[in-house]
Amino acid sequence: MLEKQVEEHLEILPNGNIQIKTVTKIIDDGVVIASTNHRSVCEPGDVVVDKSARVKDIATVLWKPEVIAAAKAAKQAANNPKK
Repeated sequence: MLEKQVEEHLEILPNGNIQIKTVTKIIDDGVVIASTNHRSVCEPGDVVVDKSARVKDIATVLWKPEVIAAAKAAKQAANNPKK
C-alpha cells in the first residue's frame, strides 16, 4: 500500500488569497482505495516557507507590498466594522 499526497488545485482569488486543495490517496496495487481532501488558504503576507514551490512562486509574483497592504487593510476593516 502507498500513500500519495497531491496538490490538486490552486486558485487565486481577487483579494490575493491562494486557495490550495490537497488530496491524499491510498493506493493498493495501482488502485486508489481511499482518498481525502484538505483545503487551506494563504493570505497575502503569510509565511509560505512550508508550502510547495508552486505556491511560493505564485506568492512571490502576486504579493507585492501594495497587495499585502490592501489585504491587511481589508481584513482590519472587516474585523472592526463601523457602527
